[in-house]
Amino acid sequence: MTSPKPSSGRLGFFQAVPVLSSKWHEDEVLQRTVNLFVPPAFVSSITEDLDRFSQTVVSKRVMNWIADAEAHPPYLKGSGFDIFGRPNDPLVTSEGWRNLQNLGISEGIVARGYEFPDSSFNRLAQFLKYYIWTPSSAVVTCPSAMQDGAAAVIKAQLLQQPSLYNDQAKVFLQDAFLRLTSRNPEIAWTSGQWMTERRGGSDVSNTETLATFIGKSSTMEGYTKTFDSKENPLGPWRIDGFKWFSSATDCGMVLLLAQTIRGLSCFAAPARYYCLQDGVEVVKLNGLRIQRLKSKLGTRAVPTAELELENMRAYLVGEEGKGIKVISGMLNITRVHNAVSSVGSWSRGLASVRAYARVRQVNGGQLLQNMPLFRRTIATQALAYRASTLLTFFNVTLLGMKEHPLAVQHNSALPLCIDSGQIANLLRIVTPLTKAHTAKESIVGLQECMESLGGVGYLENAENQEFNIARLFRDANVLSIWEGTTDVLATDLVKVLKGREGQQMLGAVDLWVRAVSDAVTNKSSAGQNNGPLLNLRPYDQWVEGAPVHAVHLKSKLPARTKDVLLVALEQILSAWNACKKWIRSQTIEELLADGRKVQQRLSSILCTSLLLLDALRDGDIVAVEACVRYAQKSFGVSTDDMTRTDIQDDQALFQWKSDMDALIAFGKADATGTGIVAKL
Repeated sequence: MTSPKPSSGRLGFFQAVPVLSSKWHEDEVLQRTVNLFVPPAFVSSITEDLDRFSQTVVSKRVMNWIADAEAHPPYLKGSGFDIFGRPNDPLVTSEGWRNLQNLGISEGIVARGYEFPDSSFNRLAQFLKYYIWTPSSAVVTCPSAMQDGAAAVIKAQLLQQPSLYNDQAKVFLQDAFLRLTSRNPEIAWTSGQWMTERRGGSDVSNTETLATFIGKSSTMEGYTKTFDSKENPLGPWRIDGFKWFSSATDCGMVLLLAQTIRGLSCFAAPARYYCLQDGVEVVKLNGLRIQRLKSKLGTRAVPTAELELENMRAYLVGEEGKGIKVISGMLNITRVHNAVSSVGSWSRGLASVRAYARVRQVNGGQLLQNMPLFRRTIATQALAYRASTLLTFFNVTLLGMKEHPLAVQHNSALPLCIDSGQIANLLRIVTPLTKAHTAKESIVGLQECMESLGGVGYLENAENQEFNIARLFRDANVLSIWEGTTDVLATDLVKVLKGREGQQMLGAVDLWVRAVSDAVTNKSSAGQNNGPLLNLRPYDQWVEGAPVHAVHLKSKLPARTKDVLLVALEQILSAWNACKKWIRSQTIEELLADGRKVQQRLSSILCTSLLLLDALRDGDIVAVEACVRYAQKSFGVSTDDMTRTDIQDDQALFQWKSDMDALIAFGKADATGTGIVAKL
């Protein structure tokens, strides 16, 4: 008998290394989401690029850049002044950060949203790539979001209010827009969004930064000539003040709020300017002094700073005194970025869990993915992720439709059921709702993903960044704070619903819910049901030849797919009617106290309706089951009551649930050992 040998650092068992697949092909939820919102021809046109980029973001090169950016966070070199007492740029960022930022720019992470002006699918194409990018970006997506927001504001201003700007201002804004939407890292700008001051984060009403109009003179003291990147004179407004929490300190330009004699106003300024110093052209900070960098739980590679502004030269954007209205256009964009970052990072966490579960053996050699409790745990998270992803890309689709109203198309497998006249109103509700919902859900989801890998999930080893869920979890915690905390967004939502246009906003949601109902039932003018539900396959036809439990279930599943989805629709309609009545009956003070409940109820209704529309397209059993389970979670409806009322065999019912757990958690390719084959 051979004596056992002890293990050592180099001998004994070593866990097989999991491998991440191409996100574009691995994530079945993403595939279904895309195909719900855009026509097949468009999906085909972007598939090759997204597949290539999915492999790029998990390449060794990119992983090394992430490790470098995390290991070498930004810092300040020197005092911020030269030997003559003049301010200089002391900020130093890592090579990994700069390389990641250049990769994002060259891949069109922002530019793609502006490259085809006649397509309402621009935004969806852009944010699909952004979704794939975010978990490998070391949060260079933070300045990207503000870059996109600044581009959207400038574009809207030049199109809608060109008379507000003289030739000098137009030259600067046009040059800024070209740089913000460029794929060339040599000339591209990111942008800051500097609003937060010591008096409060989202409360900008008491802003202490002041703007003073000083006219056309643009020479900075001590220099014979000063100009922006286009040799255009610097702006005619002087900005002085202090910004308490300013991300993207290494940006090319900034949109910021400052007080004028007419009230809070929005300004745009280059972060740097050019000047002649002893006959030599040099680059200087435009009235910026970095007081210190922030130390944070996550987003460690992002240069977040306290900034003193002194004689910063800027241009007024929009009408004086209407700064909040102007800069809100930026917030609407950055909140969408925030939501896509949430589901994108969460998706990587789940992908890491699936990859690990394929190779991890437990209980004498069984794969982890076949453990019933593990299946149930991951299925619960995968279901929440599925709903959040549908909600996020619904938000993205609405944004694209609002920006391109003349190009709105509904050439998809299922119409989006949107009244074109209500797109802006629906977007006004959906954007803060989606941001708040996805941020909170992704934090919980990534914690579960981290825990699912055990001790490995808690590690932050630089050599395995693709499985560094701990980094994603740290970074995700800022997503419920950036661009408005959950309470701030809940307050905003309630004020919209109870404000002057509250009935109109409720009406937009009402039209959406009714349109979903019509899509499900497709009632004719005579009231007859001619809808697609009539053509969906019965549940029992999804079960094909395999284990005994599946054969047994086949004779025990009388509930047809259409009956299941009609029950879900009834629950959506009931929940919406109750929610609508509740909102209308409450005073604004009462509803503000219940702001988070308003968010939760509306997000549940929207998510379930989107899951219903997804299931309606083809009756896919996983999509149907996802809709059924989410309805149960949201509205307290028993899944068993909805689909399997006469199953008497407890073992068969258990196996059915476990099989469905596997399909929801791991997808059809990984759901080995199940007796269900879900065909499209």
